[in-house]
Amino acid sequence: MRLSNLAVILSMLLQASLVISLPLPQGSVTIGGGAIDISTHIQLLATTASSGDVVGVYNLIDSLYTYDMRVFDASGSTAITTADTYVASIRQLFVEINYHYLDLNLVQARCADALSLIQQTGYSYYVTKTSTTTTTTAAATGLGV
Repeated sequence: MRLSNLAVILSMLLQASLVISLPLPQGSVTIGGGAIDISTHIQLLATTASSGDVVGVYNLIDSLYTYDMRVFDASGSTAITTADTYVASIRQLFVEINYHYLDLNLVQARCADALSLIQQTGYSYYVTKTSTTTTTTAAATGLGV
């Protein structure tokens, strides 16, 4: 029994290490400084889910919610520091997608929820793909969430 449990754990670790090393797909939209436009990324995620590509969904969502999310006004010029509730809601949707990435119908539904929330707020959301030190620095300056 313990040997089979060990085999399962080792198999999962091997699979995780292979998936973690994969880069983001070509369709990811990055802007200056390595930031990713969340709306476009979510649309790509929904399209990938509708095509039935589970690995593509996993690559697009994996750990995205752990990076620093920044919110700007519609013009993209003014940082919004009072959008904590919206950011928390979007991150929760990312967590649900990440956890249930095999359920492509749920992924599509959560993508629709996230896009609806983003449209309701009228803000632009970006994720900067940097280390957690950037998150700490950004939070200290009032720009990060």
